[in-house]
Amino acid sequence: MQRSKIDTTIREMLVGHSTGLDKAYYKPQDDEILTEYLKAVDSLTINNEYRLEKKLGEYKQKSEGVDEIRQQLEQKYEKNMSNLQENIEKRIEELLQKVDVQKLR
Repeated sequence: MQRSKIDTTIREMLVGHSTGLDKAYYKPQDDEILTEYLKAVDSLTINNEYRLEKKLGEYKQKSEGVDEIRQQLEQKYEKNMSNLQENIEKRIEELLQKVDVQKLR
């Protein structure tokens, strides 16, 4: 717990030690205690389940970010392809208007 840099008073409370005067002057909220405990849960557990769940959550977040980027790239690609097709068609029309078809026969 010390290596996980948990608040000293909360650490003492979690292991059931006396906190001295801190108990009278400082009463941490439950969410503060939980936050401090979660800092050390990897170091305190033998089972890899928590670590693996945490890694899975991180990978899911990264995956969501990749999916968003992929969608943005697909949208840009489709837009660029559409613009390119429009430009090609427009250019062909311009060229056809400049060419005298009668002279080509």
